[in-house]
Amino acid sequence: QENPKPSFDIKDAELEYDSRLLLEAEKNHDGLEYSIWDYGGQRIFYTLHHMFLTQYGVYLLVFDMRDIVLKRDHSTVSETLKFWLRSIQLHAPSAPVLVIGTFYDIVKDEKA
Repeated sequence: QENPKPSFDIKDAELEYDSRLLLEAEKNHDGLEYSIWDYGGQRIFYTLHHMFLTQYGVYLLVFDMRDIVLKRDHSTVSETLKFWLRSIQLHAPSAPVLVIGTFYDIVKDEKA
């Protein structure tokens, strides 16, 4: 009779890991720790990004609204936003993503 292969469910392992971290933090009365990473946007760094994109992150995708709304560099910015959204979806599909447009005040004034 064959020995059944042990089953391993990555989701169960993640939940157990997360639970242990929370329990340990509560026991030690630790505060919340976080790191902020500003990924290099140059193509030469793209091969390294996957090492830092995990489901434990909260991702802020920040872009200059002037480039899209005022049609300065619409296609490049759109492609860059798509690239980052796809990368995060691929490497950290359950992580939250906040898309943040800057310079709204200038865009609003120039469009009026």
